Amino acid sequence: MSVRRGKFFTAVASASGFTLLEILVALTIAAVGIAAATRATHGHVGFMQIAEDRVIAGWVASNYLSELRLGRQWRSSGESRETVSLGGRNWYIIERVSLTADPDIARVDLTVFRDRELAHRSSSLFGFLARPHRDEN
Repeated sequence: MSVRRGKFFTAVASASGFTLLEILVALTIAAVGIAAATRATHGHVGFMQIAEDRVIAGWVASNYLSELRLGRQWRSSGESRETVSLGGRNWYIIERVSLTADPDIARVDLTVFRDRELAHRSSSLFGFLARPHRDEN
């Protein structure tokens, strides 16, 4: 270490180390990097929640349509609303039944929502139901 003596001040020159300005620049760069990583992680978590909602809503619609088919009850055309619980949450279904050209087949359109206000559609599915026939034995 050497000491310099000038007319107005005395300075100590060191062989190694960072100046305060260099440290502040490095901390600023690190803070910007951490903020960007946090934002990216938050966006990924939000996307994963949406993906999970869509997968579970697809299961809700598929299960509901399967229950309609297994129930073997004819549905007249119209709209109805149902609430189903799956994955620890309630799901809200709008069921629209319309007749087809074949009088023994009905089309069922299901729309699944994650909220009671029906503002966030999570999944849609359609299928067909056959009119049950009675055995004449």
